[in-house]
Amino acid sequence: MKITLLRHGRPDLALPKKLASKEIVPLIRQYDDAGIAPDSIPPEQSIAVANMANAVVCSHLPRSIESAKKLTSKDILVSDALFREAALPSSNWAYPRLDTMTWFFICRTLWLFGYSQNGESISTIRKRAKLATDKLIAIAEQHDNLLFVGHGFINHFISKELKRRAWKGPKKSPREHWEYSTYEKNT
Repeated sequence: MKITLLRHGRPDLALPKKLASKEIVPLIRQYDDAGIAPDSIPPEQSIAVANMANAVVCSHLPRSIESAKKLTSKDILVSDALFREAALPSSNWAYPRLDTMTWFFICRTLWLFGYSQNGESISTIRKRAKLATDKLIAIAEQHDNLLFVGHGFINHFISKELKRRAWKGPKKSPREHWEYSTYEKNT
């Protein structure tokens, strides 16, 4: 049995140079509504892996769905909010205005230490990743070779959960756009 976790293509969204923390929530909504950039092309190796899969699963977000469709002509078997990205926390501060990527780094770092205002707690994402892993394994048991087109942090937590359940695969989950990791378990 195989489960391949693949990170979606680059989203079609221009990030502002600077923003206040209170502007993160509306930006994340825009990000979640965005598809993938027209010039975000999957590498041949990712396309080949996608076409070997017997089933395709993704989150309900446009960037995940569009990426799956760009990778393969196979129908998406399941598209579910369970597989969405871990919601980025933020404060309601109007100041300071910082570089967008600096805020993302600060918010994710604080998230790792338990901060979750306007977002999703790390314990919640761990629980959701366990449920997502259960669902992916159940689908893989039926289809043997599964492609999951997901997101950076949810892929990371699913990867950890698969390894905890004795699935063999790389130490790192896919972090770059179109990057993938395959996990296997003998039945």
